[in-house]
Amino acid sequence: MDEIIFNMRTDPQMTYGIGNEFMEEMLTGDEIRINNALLKFNSDLLEKTKKSLQPMMIVNQELNKLKLVASNKLLPKLNDYKRIVNDFTNDYQTVLNRMSNSNSLEQNANELKSIGQVERGNQMTELWQEIEQLRRDEIDYYKK
Repeated sequence: MDEIIFNMRTDPQMTYGIGNEFMEEMLTGDEIRINNALLKFNSDLLEKTKKSLQPMMIVNQELNKLKLVASNKLLPKLNDYKRIVNDFTNDYQTVLNRMSNSNSLEQNANELKSIGQVERGNQMTELWQEIEQLRRDEIDYYKK
């Protein structure tokens, strides 16, 4: 999770830039500028997709390492977290693939909204807190 937050914090384009630039061109009404903006939007979106999925790959690698030394109590939680991360990554890739084939701004906006799923985000946060607590308990973090 730290990797995701770090990427968003160090690259504001990850969250806001692409859409803002695109909308500026769309509002001009100039068909040539709009077409060029669409091409640039798709290109930028693909690049941001690659960059934004990188933290998820790092999370998966770290979880795989942690699974090697996890207790029987911790392992199911790690597996659940990994499943949610993979689910999010797969949804993200699917949505972006559908977006690259669509010219509908409204449809693309709705697709992007569906990725976040508040419930999944809450699950990830809650599960991560449980994992941290279990790890701390296992290594006597607070007892020293």
